[in-house]
Amino acid sequence: MAAADHRILSTGYNGAPSGAPGCLTSGACPRAFSDVPPGAPYDSGAGTCIAVHAEANALAYARPAMILGATMYITTWPCDDCRKEMWRLGVDRAIWPGETANSMVTTLLT
Repeated sequence: MAAADHRILSTGYNGAPSGAPGCLTSGACPRAFSDVPPGAPYDSGAGTCIAVHAEANALAYARPAMILGATMYITTWPCDDCRKEMWRLGVDRAIWPGETANSMVTTLLT
């Protein structure tokens, strides 16, 4: 995530919360040891995913006052939860491969 003046505010990663066993750690991924069918929701039930999205991690580690007007550089279109959180905290734009700068309010919330 970069501020309006292009300084890096925060970075994020997709994976288990800091300090928790990683998704690839033996026994850490609940989905790997459940009978959840492929394509089932990740956010409820026996196969609840322990990973936190990179966007959420970047937002969590940034200073709140600096997020307003920021640009997030992400790998793909954000999920609905990340998109709402980015908008709620005042991220102005999101950029991902194959896209140009997009206004969060006009593009990601419509």
